[in-house]
Amino acid sequence: MIEGFLQDLRHGTRMLAKNPGFTFVAMISIAIGVGANAAMFSMADGLVLRPIQAPRASEIVSVGAIVPRATETAFFGNSGLSYPDYTDLRDNAQSFAGLMAYRVLVTSFADRPDQPAQT
Repeated sequence: MIEGFLQDLRHGTRMLAKNPGFTFVAMISIAIGVGANAAMFSMADGLVLRPIQAPRASEIVSVGAIVPRATETAFFGNSGLSYPDYTDLRDNAQSFAGLMAYRVLVTSFADRPDQPAQT
């Protein structure tokens, strides 16, 4: 069994040495694939798999508002909460130790300047 593996390994090495162009392309392709997978896992690990590094992270909540005639699309959890609403909540809410505002900006791109942008 081990001799068969070593024979296959020697044969593969000879074939790769015989075709250096193919060997180079194969090695670069594998390196790019491994690098892309490592980068994606690192991002997923940091954003999804690990808990939030904040004191009492289990007490963090998200506050929003439902606006029936919102001018923006409700994509990515856009709450429709305006800045005056936020300041009112921040100044008058007694249930929160602190309040933070954020906004998700969804952008679109076009292939050419004369085409409409698509998401």
